Amino acid sequence: MKTLNTKHLFLPFILLLIVFVSACNRKGEEAPHWFHSYKFFVEEEYQKQMMGKILSLSNNDGEYTEQIKQFYKENGTAFWTQNGFQEQTINLFMDYLKNADTHGLSPDIFNHTAIQQQITELKKGKIADAKTLYSRLASIELELTKAYVQYVKVLTYGATNPVEVNGGKWKYDTHYANAEFISTVLKKMTDLKTQLTSVQPKSPTYLALQKELKKYISLKDSTFKDIPVFSADSGKSAPNVHLLGERLKLIQEIDAAYTPTNQLDATLMNAINLFRERRAIPTSSSIDAETIEMLNKKPQYYIDKLSVNLERNRWKTDKTKDSNYVAVNIPDFMLRAVRDNELALKLKICCGKYSHKRRKDASDYSAILTAIGTESPQLYSQIDVIYLNPEWGIPPGIVEHEYTAKFRRNAMATINKENLFFIDLKTKKQVLPESIDWPSFSHKRYKVMQASGPKNALGRIKFHITKSDAVYLHDTNSKGKFKTRVRAYSHGCIRVENPFELADLILTMNKYDEDKLEEVHIILGEKPETWKGKKFLKDMEEKEEKYRKSLKGTDSLFYREIRPTFLQLKKKMPVFIEYFTCFVDEAGYVNYRNDIYEKEGNILYALRKLENNNAQRK
Repeated sequence: MKTLNTKHLFLPFILLLIVFVSACNRKGEEAPHWFHSYKFFVEEEYQKQMMGKILSLSNNDGEYTEQIKQFYKENGTAFWTQNGFQEQTINLFMDYLKNADTHGLSPDIFNHTAIQQQITELKKGKIADAKTLYSRLASIELELTKAYVQYVKVLTYGATNPVEVNGGKWKYDTHYANAEFISTVLKKMTDLKTQLTSVQPKSPTYLALQKELKKYISLKDSTFKDIPVFSADSGKSAPNVHLLGERLKLIQEIDAAYTPTNQLDATLMNAINLFRERRAIPTSSSIDAETIEMLNKKPQYYIDKLSVNLERNRWKTDKTKDSNYVAVNIPDFMLRAVRDNELALKLKICCGKYSHKRRKDASDYSAILTAIGTESPQLYSQIDVIYLNPEWGIPPGIVEHEYTAKFRRNAMATINKENLFFIDLKTKKQVLPESIDWPSFSHKRYKVMQASGPKNALGRIKFHITKSDAVYLHDTNSKGKFKTRVRAYSHGCIRVENPFELADLILTMNKYDEDKLEEVHIILGEKPETWKGKKFLKDMEEKEEKYRKSLKGTDSLFYREIRPTFLQLKKKMPVFIEYFTCFVDEAGYVNYRNDIYEKEGNILYALRKLENNNAQRK
């Protein structure tokens, strides 16, 4: 006969006792004075009905229903409506929801208005029976918990899907809220104030953007009359100059003590040029139409831009910036290289081109636009190899749309002009242009290559980056594009204006001394400056001549004097290709840039869709 294990009999009882005791210990606040008008309220009866409603929820009742049900099972009591109504706790949370606009979020993404209406009705004290009261309280309980989960989730991971709102050109490994995260934040809800404080984003960039947003929210109802377009030179007087000073004072971009006059004095001119710099408008000693047009932007313009960029800053990616990295900001057309947490280089870039304009206007948020092929993607990668004198394997799409017609029209002229050669995709060997049947040329049969040298579209240097969808950083043989302001010209790659400076920085971090750096520059075609450099050049030329003479047969026909050299990096350089139309510069000021790929409307559409979904649910 088996001995009865009484330990197993007591286990369920002990667990129930723990839940009961924890529920009893969670006394909460006393009911507010106005709630005493509901004399028929009985705590035990309400708790039973509330638990029944929540535990009967199905997956059709919203996201994370299972986690919410589990939370209430484990706690065994109401949180927001214990003792009828936890007024201080609810008011604290509702204030956070009300101020969600300072994060660029509508409070109604969290159903704030509908919840407030339910609370207002409850406070009138006119509910006549217990059944209706308990139903209303249970609804408030559930809606507040859902709003709490949504609030913590959005502030931690963002409200939108970055892949979707970037039209597919988002290549970062991204973190999203999962069931485990939701269960954890529900457990932390019992220490509500600490939890709400802890989830507020705290990065310096986020706080600077948020401060700027609060400024424009406070100006939302101010009168912004358009300043008429006029011209004036520094030091001169003109009838409308005082309007410039008044506008700059209003948006807090000139000293608060400044008294506007009709003279374009040094103080005003300096403030105007700072205003321009923060919006990538060329500085000058006069007033132009572009500056006045930007001064006439209403607060909502800035509220929308800042809201979008706060959302971008909430997205969680697998990689974050450390002490050494390269960051390319597409709308700014700039590359910044940071070494040991200090800005080491700031270089102009050209990015992927874009066909303007697919939205009717700046307020057209009726759909999400998918990205086009030539946009530069947003991604994290690493520079692992630097190619000196690179060859360019021209992508098949470019060959098909830009070269095939040229080849069929006059192949040899195009080949000689652009220094091209061809690989047979069947044999994987180089072929003579004369052997190709040009009238029937197809990119599916031949890989088109552009040889190293001054004609190469990649210039003299290429920075290969891993996992990049054939996107990389490189030099260019078309330097004139860097003189323009809107530098979106490439097929997706990032052209760098002074790539040798970037190469020197990265190679120095890879223990290249002055002698090794001089060798790199000699390979790139520069003249030696030291006796060691001269010896290196002589040895290199002798090896090259020996190699040329060793070539036999058709190989000698394919000889190219300039060929790629690759430098494998032991210390890889992290690369972030980003898209921020608002960012904080080195001096700590918020800067604004144009939305060249029309991504802002996608994010605003997605945010407003969340708000509208709640409105339809009421």
